[in-house]
Amino acid sequence: MDPQTYIPGTCNIGHNEKEKRMRQGLAGVMLACGWTFLGFTWVFPIFLKILVIIPAFFGILGFLQYNSSFCVYYGFSQKQNIADNEKALAVSDAAAVNADKQKSIALTLIALIISFVYTLLVLLFF
Repeated sequence: MDPQTYIPGTCNIGHNEKEKRMRQGLAGVMLACGWTFLGFTWVFPIFLKILVIIPAFFGILGFLQYNSSFCVYYGFSQKQNIADNEKALAVSDAAAVNADKQKSIALTLIALIISFVYTLLVLLFF
């Protein structure tokens, strides 16, 4: 697959955008691990431990977007930025918009499920 080609429902970001998603993933995972560590050492109550789902979700979503070359936000907002411009370009084809939204929903659900499982593990073992 040519990384400089927009493919509806498959690839809607270029190299620079992918790197942003990698940084988002790293930041989210580091925050989730840090929150888990603090929750363990300071013995957080359950309602505070549950908050680990937020950075875990954004971290996992960042890695999923990096791996799939697909931005969930752009998919929902009918945009693409393959050329790594400052402004994303609008997607006008109805079939492409539908494919992008389906992919965005799928990636969001996968990230939500994984972060939910991580949160359950934190609650059970920490």
